[in-house]
Amino acid sequence: MLQTCALVHTNFGENVEKQFKHQKPTDELGALAYGAAMVARMYPNYALFAELTESSDQQVFANILNLVWEYIGGKNQRIDFHKQQDKLEAITPDPEAFDFYGVWPAMDATVALGSLLAACELWDADEIDAIELVSLSTIGHYLDVMEEVGDDSPLYDAEEDYQQALWKAIEHHKNSRTQLVAAVRNVVKERVVSNIGLEAG
Repeated sequence: MLQTCALVHTNFGENVEKQFKHQKPTDELGALAYGAAMVARMYPNYALFAELTESSDQQVFANILNLVWEYIGGKNQRIDFHKQQDKLEAITPDPEAFDFYGVWPAMDATVALGSLLAACELWDADEIDAIELVSLSTIGHYLDVMEEVGDDSPLYDAEEDYQQALWKAIEHHKNSRTQLVAAVRNVVKERVVSNIGLEAG
């Protein structure tokens, strides 16, 4: 399993700890859709890193995530998730090879996608919790770098708003797989910035 150094930033404040305990889907389908949407919101962080390093690896990331959406939507149940993990490993940036901050949120995005793949291959709700934790860690690391102190950042508020929007979409459409996935993906499309405020490309 991929690891992230950003996870050292887990000494969250009380408000953020409460946010991590918010309502979220507990059934497998709803939780996978929720996890995929959380990863999708981290994608711009990876895409910017790929752009800055003149790489096209963001397309590999996007392709893997699209396969997961197909799996969740019931359109493709024959995905080799182990193979996708290998592809993801190949595009995971090494922080020791780059001397700028962008490598960290990019790596976090790959870690989150790795957790999502693991949950698809062998269902484990802890993998979805891990995605949430990585996203919060990315925000915490970013705020540390920007020397912003406290857990009342607008980034945390935006994260909570996004999570609640996903929850509502999943609850409202929980009786229809097709509608649930479509509703969740619409929430993703409506949010044009990542968890640290980068615009989606």
